[in-house]
Amino acid sequence: QDIVQKTHEIRDSATEQSRATEDMAKAAERMSTQAQAEDAEIGRARDVVTQLEDLSRALRQVVANFKL
Repeated sequence: QDIVQKTHEIRDSATEQSRATEDMAKAAERMSTQAQAEDAEIGRARDVVTQLEDLSRALRQVVANFKL
């Protein structure tokens, strides 16, 4: 009976380790997804900054035309 109990303990430990491994894999996947989303957001922000710089240059040129 001691062997049966030890076998159950080993099985339970293996199951617990398997669940922990799955949880870690899911967490790593979530982090990867978040990082990809943040990269996309940074790319969009960079595009907006570029557009603002272009608009700023165009506005400076328009204003320069009105200088006396």
